[in-house]
Amino acid sequence: MQLENPKPQIFQTGNFEFSQQYIKRKQQEYDPEIEDPIDEYEIFDIIKTIKDPEHSFTLEQLNIVNPNDIQIQGNRVIVYFTPTIPHCSMAQTIGLTLKIKLMRSLPKNYKIYVEIKENMHIKEIELNKLFQDKERVLAAIENQQLLKIINFGIQGIR
Repeated sequence: MQLENPKPQIFQTGNFEFSQQYIKRKQQEYDPEIEDPIDEYEIFDIIKTIKDPEHSFTLEQLNIVNPNDIQIQGNRVIVYFTPTIPHCSMAQTIGLTLKIKLMRSLPKNYKIYVEIKENMHIKEIELNKLFQDKERVLAAIENQQLLKIINFGIQGIR
């Protein structure tokens, strides 16, 4: 298989884990007296270890996702991601993997929106519509080959 981006830029991980907000949230997680709402860092913790479908790196290592591109509005979670190249053919698979991982991980009352960051992909509008279309997402899950790739991204097991 020919790689589209054979030498992607790899970023140092864990940069976000030492911010004051992250440290405070981690302390609150272990305090039974404090209600622990789902926030951007919690969402990031859920998705940062997803494997890129083309490489053995995580989405965090490739800087495809980061906490600054996650928004929480009540029970709405919005995740913006950045493909490694503007014509990345794996962008659809990455978006579906993000969506499915969050659907499996968050309470059912959360609405999950996954979008490619503005002007970061040549098919951004088309793909963003796909990520929001429940029927197309469910159809993708029924495709056994695609589901195998998505599960690999989530679990890291082939």
